Amino acid sequence: MTAKAAVPESAAAVTAAPAPAPLRPIIPQSLAPVPSVANPVPEIEGAIHRYAEALESGDVAQVRQAYPGMTPAQQAGLVAFYSAGGSFRTHWAIQDLVVSGDTATARIVGTNRVSAPRSRTTDEAVALRVRLERQGNGWRLVTVGD
Repeated sequence: MTAKAAVPESAAAVTAAPAPAPLRPIIPQSLAPVPSVANPVPEIEGAIHRYAEALESGDVAQVRQAYPGMTPAQQAGLVAFYSAGGSFRTHWAIQDLVVSGDTATARIVGTNRVSAPRSRTTDEAVALRVRLERQGNGWRLVTVGD
C-alpha cells in the first residue's frame, strides 16, 4: 500500500503569489539630495564669461547680476568709469580652476582693451582671483580680486 501525502484540496489549489515590490521611501523635497552635476566646469566657466560680457556691456546693473558679490567700492569705480565714457573688451583665459563641493576658485588672466574719451586705447594686464559658489541652480561669483 502506498501512502498518499495528505494535502487539503483548498491548499493544493492555492498558487504562490509573487512577492510584492519593495517599497521606496518618500523623501520630502526639502530633504531630498540635490542631484550633482557630473562636471560643473562648463557652468563655472559660463558664470565667468557672463561676468566678462556684463563688464563689456557698460551696464552696472548687468555687472551686479553677473557678480552679486561686487563691493560698493568696485561698483563706484565702474560707475565712474562708464559715466566718463569708458569701455573695454575682455580677452581672458581661465586657469587653475579648483572645484570643492559647492565652491570653486580660479584665476583669470589676460588683458582688457580699455578705451576712454580723450585718451589712447590701451591693453591692460589682468590677473584676478575669483571665488564662486553654487547657488540654486547655477554658479555665482562671490569675490573678484587681485
